[in-house]
Amino acid sequence: MFKRLAIALLSILWVISASAQIREFTVYEDRVLDAYLAYYGRPADPAGLEFWADRLEAKGGNLDSIIEAFGESSEFQDRFGSLTNIQLVTNLYDQLFGRAPDDGGLNFYVDGLDSGAFSLQQISLAILDGVQNDDITIVDNKLEFSRHYVTNNETGAIDDLSDVELAIVSASIDVTDDSLSEAISVISGGSVRAQLALSGSQENPVVTTSASGTGSFTLNLGTGALTGFITVTGVEVTAAHLHKAFAGQNGDVIVALSQDNVDATLWLVPDDTILSAEDMESFTTGELYANAHSDANPGGEVRGQLLADNVTVIWTGLSGDNEVPAVTSAASGRAALTVNSDDMSVILHAATSDLDGVTAAHIHLGFAGQNGGVILGLEQDMADMNHWSLARTVLGQDDYAALL
Repeated sequence: MFKRLAIALLSILWVISASAQIREFTVYEDRVLDAYLAYYGRPADPAGLEFWADRLEAKGGNLDSIIEAFGESSEFQDRFGSLTNIQLVTNLYDQLFGRAPDDGGLNFYVDGLDSGAFSLQQISLAILDGVQNDDITIVDNKLEFSRHYVTNNETGAIDDLSDVELAIVSASIDVTDDSLSEAISVISGGSVRAQLALSGSQENPVVTTSASGTGSFTLNLGTGALTGFITVTGVEVTAAHLHKAFAGQNGDVIVALSQDNVDATLWLVPDDTILSAEDMESFTTGELYANAHSDANPGGEVRGQLLADNVTVIWTGLSGDNEVPAVTSAASGRAALTVNSDDMSVILHAATSDLDGVTAAHIHLGFAGQNGGVILGLEQDMADMNHWSLARTVLGQDDYAALL
């Protein structure tokens, strides 16, 4: 963790001069970047930028000639397809300026959309081209952020980010220079990104459900600022949180997520969320998880660990059939082993059921179907006799290689 923080401080110093590292953009590219911000609320990806800039140039720079085709995409249907016309227009203002429209503007554009006088694509351009006062600075900052993302994504300095991730970070930019610097830092080398898949099988105890989800979170190692989201489908989510515990263990809430006012399946980290130093450590070691709750399962419908690139969770089932030779037993269990490749450390939590008279539990060295010697002993939880754990332990090179 401290090594990561030291690297982050250097990265943040680099971010301060980030604008000097942006490549030159043509007038056609800048116009397309504007269109992405206005219509999708995010920077363009390099491939999309190249395609639409070429088409725009072929049309003599007239964005009106391509804007209808530009707006017909699966992304629009996925993110905005269920919205009413009032919500669509309101969302254009929100993703561009971070504010609601005035009543006059809202009524004018909604009436035009209802009557067919305007398309939403045309409205997005009209709002963008009519920008004034502080909104000009906000759009300029978001355009600078877009240029930074495209430049550094093209060179491989910044990884590909999803449409939703880019929209979330872009939405955090306001009239201030600090907000621009923070957004650049979030997607640059001064941050750690954790991704996750949510399922009922990761709940403790397991929940049988057809619901599922995905998510992504980014932690700024210099400031502790956290951004991110989860998307859950197949169930109506009543609440969602980030909790603190390793896989196989339940823990307390540290961040309450907010439901998006446009997409009911989307739950976001609230603005200006800052993690403590202790929780930053937990983020980088796999000790945080997202939990989505429902009426049917108020304790959690689906769950997923936040896993940075250096962290892996290995799940395994426990049964008498796995013994050598096999043992006839009603007892069962499962274990979650969290592996940190940065320091070759492991943490384990296991839950058992119908298991009485246990004398000891261990991790052994041996392939499936083979017995081996003990390498680590597990500790039984006196408050919950079905819970066994291994505190953080650094493995030797041979044992770590055998594990993987």
